[in-house]
Amino acid sequence: MAARRDRLPQPLTNFVGRAQDLAIVGEHIATSRGVTLTGPGGVGKSRLAVEVARSQLGERDADAWLVDLSKTGNVARALAAMIDVREEPGVNLTGSLVAALRHRTALLVFDNCERSAAECAGVIEALIGECRDIVIVATSRQPLGYASEVVHAVAPLEIGPSGGDAPRLFVDRARFASPGFAETRANAETIRAICRRVDGLPLAIELAASCTRLLAPEQILARLDDRFRLLASVGRTVDPRHRTLRATIDWSYDLLSPNEQTLLRRVSVFAGGFTAAAVRAACSGDGLEDERIADLLDRLVATSLAFVDLDGERFRMLDTIHEYAREKLAASGELEHWRAAHRDWFLAMAELASDALLGSGQSLWLESLDAEASNLHSALSWTLDEARDGAVALRFVSALYRFWELHGYESEGRQWIESAVLLADGREPALEADARFGLAILAFSQSDFATARDEVITCLELRRRLGDREGIARSLNLYSLAMDYLNDFALSVTLQEESLALSRELGLTSAVHQGTYHLGLLALRQGELDRAMECLAASAEGWKSTGNRIAAAGADINLAETMRLCGDLDGARELTASVLDVARRTGTSRLEAASLVQLGQVDVDAGEMAAAIERFVEAAELHRRSGAREGLIDIVEGLFILAARSGNIDLAARLEAAATRERRVLPAPRDPARQRELDATLECRGVAESPVWTLEQALEAGLRCFGTGSAASNHLTSTKPFG
Repeated sequence: MAARRDRLPQPLTNFVGRAQDLAIVGEHIATSRGVTLTGPGGVGKSRLAVEVARSQLGERDADAWLVDLSKTGNVARALAAMIDVREEPGVNLTGSLVAALRHRTALLVFDNCERSAAECAGVIEALIGECRDIVIVATSRQPLGYASEVVHAVAPLEIGPSGGDAPRLFVDRARFASPGFAETRANAETIRAICRRVDGLPLAIELAASCTRLLAPEQILARLDDRFRLLASVGRTVDPRHRTLRATIDWSYDLLSPNEQTLLRRVSVFAGGFTAAAVRAACSGDGLEDERIADLLDRLVATSLAFVDLDGERFRMLDTIHEYAREKLAASGELEHWRAAHRDWFLAMAELASDALLGSGQSLWLESLDAEASNLHSALSWTLDEARDGAVALRFVSALYRFWELHGYESEGRQWIESAVLLADGREPALEADARFGLAILAFSQSDFATARDEVITCLELRRRLGDREGIARSLNLYSLAMDYLNDFALSVTLQEESLALSRELGLTSAVHQGTYHLGLLALRQGELDRAMECLAASAEGWKSTGNRIAAAGADINLAETMRLCGDLDGARELTASVLDVARRTGTSRLEAASLVQLGQVDVDAGEMAAAIERFVEAAELHRRSGAREGLIDIVEGLFILAARSGNIDLAARLEAAATRERRVLPAPRDPARQRELDATLECRGVAESPVWTLEQALEAGLRCFGTGSAASNHLTSTKPFG
């Protein structure tokens, strides 16, 4: 069984009070697996939801994730990114999520649902309806409205005549800000008065308590009193609790020095957090010296206007504070200037990473880009929608397409690129060629080979017109790949040989390795195993010399398949095991699953059927989690071979029929080498009279038939190798 994953945020402070809320919500979960926590901003819904989730983890063996929807309206995609489910062409993403979670025990927290209430309701209803071991806690300023929803209203903290949770929270946070702080008879009533003035809202209480570093409770209360009267006089139509919260933030802002105020305004251009290096690059200047940034950030943290993650590397702001600071920046007339600075920094980062993703620093750059995904997409969105700068937009998308491909964001990436090309409107042919190349790559990754072909042809025409020989070589390579999968092997070989010759002439190392790899695939698909072995081995060694472990592993796994087909099972097993190690070290789940399937095929050929099933089961879990249906097809085809060789003709026929139908639906045509292996195994098509199974039904039936129970295990371990 895979280790359980806890992706809940680690608390930075103590959880104070809310014992009754925890008990009530726990009772709701026991009878209904979907609970929505509602209440005003700043009331503590998110923190309570995480604490509820943690209390549930103590009672059940479950995976746990928090899905933050504050920066996106696409609920299904946000959840898919969190649990490593990839979008597949022509497949409903919510359905893929259901398939990935159906057999798992999991606890999901959907946070900040109010911006996408309708979609949240649909996704949650589908998950609860189909996944019996799923518990979902959502936070929203309003009920979501799905059928089985139980709503729990989160009230402000209690303020009693002689204590309560609100004063306890104030004292706890005051001790955090000022270690010598203590509640005394002299200040106890003042503390309760402060809590009443801010309506018992936890965010406002925490902000007030943070100022005990500089002010006594009596001084804090006096300032709050002034601010409430001011805001009540100019905003009587605003909800009273919102007026109180704004007054607290205004007051905290006024306590800052001019430089601290300036930095708070400027860091509001970031989305999803920021590093000190990014702040120095994008927010310094115009009176704010670079060397002051670190101290100023520390002051924002000390006043609870920003927080530092546990790793100490990233800063973040509460959403309310972020929105407040953004309004202040807009009012200063500097918003566009600093958004442009933010854009320039992240464009430079993306362009630097684009080439680095092909080298030895690939894993580190992927982690960095993933951490900054919200900032990258925010900067790109501003470039497209507000700055309306087509040239910069094309540079941005050209730099990001590899990141989108490697992380499974192909659909989103294609939309970004198409928007950039449309905005540029043909005025930047060189940049447009780069962007269309990226668009073709993403289309190819989604098995949309016709679109990949069309886009790369347009790209090739632009590059020929510009005389861009390097671009021509790379475009020919991708054109060849597309034609390979469109089953025009003769044209594919011609294009690839032209690309490879030009790449060698120009000294394009990575293009030579890629071209050699593709020639090896073509040879493998045509059954030219010696030629395939030569090309794939050369490509793998070439990629290893550049430090691109993932590309090298991709060549190696096909080399291992060639070795298996040649009968070298020991060599195939050893090489595939090394690929599996690379996949796990780099977190490349699809490569990991493909390695497990390949090891399973080796086990089948070696007669080690129990081991093969164990590999297939583990690979199926990975493919289900990522939503990679073509990977599931590969497993069903492996089960087909196992069934046919074991003499179970009816099962073999139904497995083959299900796999064939699914390949037509995607579409994901079976390559000739695989087809020859299936044909040679057994002529069994047409034997089964029953309706064709779905892919999931076929997978379940095959794994169940060759399960690891005692009877099946005895049968499998007694099976001899096939000649």
